[in-house]
Amino acid sequence: MGNKILSVIIVNFNQENFLFNNLCSLRGEVSHLRSEVIVIDNNSKVCPWERIKSIGIQDLKFIANKKNLGLSKAVNQGIKLSSGKYILILNPDIQVKKGALEKMIGFLEGNPRVGLIGPKLVYADESIQYSARRYPCFLDLFLNRSVFKKTKWAQNRLNRYFLKDKDLTKPCPVPWVLGAALMVRKEAIKEVGLMDERFFLYFEDVDWAYRFWQKGWEVWYFPYAEMVHFYQRLSDKGSIILSLFSPLFWIHLSSAFKFYCKVFFKRKKYGKTNF
Repeated sequence: MGNKILSVIIVNFNQENFLFNNLCSLRGEVSHLRSEVIVIDNNSKVCPWERIKSIGIQDLKFIANKKNLGLSKAVNQGIKLSSGKYILILNPDIQVKKGALEKMIGFLEGNPRVGLIGPKLVYADESIQYSARRYPCFLDLFLNRSVFKKTKWAQNRLNRYFLKDKDLTKPCPVPWVLGAALMVRKEAIKEVGLMDERFFLYFEDVDWAYRFWQKGWEVWYFPYAEMVHFYQRLSDKGSIILSLFSPLFWIHLSSAFKFYCKVFFKRKKYGKTNF
């Protein structure tokens, strides 16, 4: 059915337990909204459909891909199938807290030039995850994965990257927000475009937010809505040396390189950022 206020898109790959808990937290939050939930499964070893359909979400669609298409391509699949005015993109390892969706929708309804927002994310122990950030450079990525991150100089630099010099207790415009949980205005997507499918995993959120800003749509951090992120830093094995043996580390590095090349070689198209 059309005329939805919200479409929720979740891309799953071998995270059945997280996905089940995610959908359980969503059930009560979407039950009183004109909404749909679209799960895209990227060829998980165990198909989660039989388990998740028992949750009882009224309008639940399930797409089973025959291979792992990557995150951005799978998200775009969901967007093309969606009918909502707003689109909520969630990782499977997110738990939605009560009232979060209505607060985010209300903010977007009252701020028509805001195209993309991210909620406050907290870890399982309720400590904050700094999910609103400045655009990273390779040095930031390196420091965040090395023993040098504990030095005073590195901490000062990383604090700036994580926007710790800003008041994040109130809604504010930011360069980008972590793609684990973000709500997007469908109207803005029509102008900005879908996620760039050249990013198999990582940096698709950085790139998308960057393009929103360049098209005149604002990106905001919205801490009045809160979600729990059962974060698994899959590309980071605790040190830069150990990370070198992780395929996801190299995917992360490759995505970063693609983003920097894209911005550098298309500077006339994307322009400069004020952040």
